[in-house]
Amino acid sequence: MKLRNMHFSQRIGRNDRCPCGSNKKFKHCCFQPDRDRPLLPEEALREFDSVRNRSRCLHPEAFARRCQTGACDSHTVQRALLRRIARDGHVYAFPRDSRGIASRDGPWCPSLTGVNKASANRLFCAAHDSIFAPIESGSIAACAEHAFLLMFRAVCYEVYAKEGGVLLGPHFRKLGRGYSMGIRREAETLGRNIANGMSLALRDLQSVKAQLDSEWVSKSWSSIEYCVVWLGGVPDILGSCCKTPSFDFQGNPLQDLAAVEERMQLITMSIIPSGDRWCFFFAWQKSDAPIAHSFLSSLLALRKERIPNALIRLVFYSSENVYLRPEWWEGLNDMVHDFLIARVRDAIDLQTPIRERAFCDDGLRIVDWEVTEISSNASGLSHGNCA
Repeated sequence: MKLRNMHFSQRIGRNDRCPCGSNKKFKHCCFQPDRDRPLLPEEALREFDSVRNRSRCLHPEAFARRCQTGACDSHTVQRALLRRIARDGHVYAFPRDSRGIASRDGPWCPSLTGVNKASANRLFCAAHDSIFAPIESGSIAACAEHAFLLMFRAVCYEVYAKEGGVLLGPHFRKLGRGYSMGIRREAETLGRNIANGMSLALRDLQSVKAQLDSEWVSKSWSSIEYCVVWLGGVPDILGSCCKTPSFDFQGNPLQDLAAVEERMQLITMSIIPSGDRWCFFFAWQKSDAPIAHSFLSSLLALRKERIPNALIRLVFYSSENVYLRPEWWEGLNDMVHDFLIARVRDAIDLQTPIRERAFCDDGLRIVDWEVTEISSNASGLSHGNCA
């Protein structure tokens, strides 16, 4: 996450005039050694990774009964499915720790990662991770139960990530430590804005998760709608994410993320293989149908052959939680690499404004996937040219 327009060369010296205006030397006025000592790089990395590696169990029964085992490495895409696109046990993944994010190759550049590490998060205890058994076999069906489980997994990952963002708010405020008063205030403002933004997103996600928890207890799946875009051939990408779309595939506005008093309507996307084909599995609650239907109808209204590249634009502007087949990623040229990496950076940087036309056709034809079928249980969803 970039710190924009913060010129850290403006460090204030102990013998400089204090920026508070007292006309005293800084060391005799507002200087506080603990507060004003610059944050060392290893300290920043350690704080980031301590949050990233924390343990959590987000199972619906985690609070009703005590978890008997510690958190395990629960995968947002199971290892067996990652192996289907792996080469020598590795896939390309975006960095998941501080050292990878700060790589000399540039921030957020994907690198080869072992399937045991890729997509692993400490979201569930070892006992409760079995909730996903019905979708662990590698055979996904277009049904409400599988839609629920894929949605629940994606929402839990986002809850975990946003909780981490809230915890890192104080860490970001420390980044101005040891610099001029103006820089310090800018860093504190940035940290406060990040924490507030994460808190609002977490509030919405926790509301959705509470409803999903109730759905799991009843096993009715009655509140879940889905739309599955089936593709032929070998998967090039796997992953999952949550979206609160602001604009559709024609650039039309859908919802205003600045309306903080309202819960944003949410849709999840899971990219997953099933048998000899693979799919983009979209799932949402019926209460969020107005936005989900508008968003997906604008996708399905495209000519069938243009949907795959629209999906690429969606994936790389939605999440870093995606995993790439090595032969596919390495077969793309440098211009396409730079374009896709830049989309991921824009998507995760809270300081970058949302692009109104992020999903609109930009003329690039990166993939030649074939859409073979559309499945949905949403009666109000228009299939457009894919009917």
